[in-house]
Amino acid sequence: MGLTNIARQAAMTVVRALGDVPTAVTYVQIAPGVYNPATGLTADVPTSHPITVPLLRLLESEMSWFPAPDKVQRAVVPFLTLSITTTRNDYFLISGVRWEIKRVRRVPTGAVTIFYIESP
Repeated sequence: MGLTNIARQAAMTVVRALGDVPTAVTYVQIAPGVYNPATGLTADVPTSHPITVPLLRLLESEMSWFPAPDKVQRAVVPFLTLSITTTRNDYFLISGVRWEIKRVRRVPTGAVTIFYIESP
């Protein structure tokens, strides 16, 4: 097992160890659909990924990144929970509310992605 796989397994272990902190959310991945020559448009195709992740408040050092830090939180997603290519067009659904992805940070090993998400 390579170092990357060990880091990914460790990230999953840490998230599981948090106990009841993780929250059930839906990650909605947006992909471009088929081009319609009649309308000249391409419709987006959403794909839902139900996942359970910890949602954490911003650190004090991160609060200056956002104009309204009280409406922003971090979703810590282990690679093994969501092993897809993510984009800024994607979003999270939490209790039926759409949370926009404002910033994405990936841990160098690729074991964890931290999404900074903002409520409307």
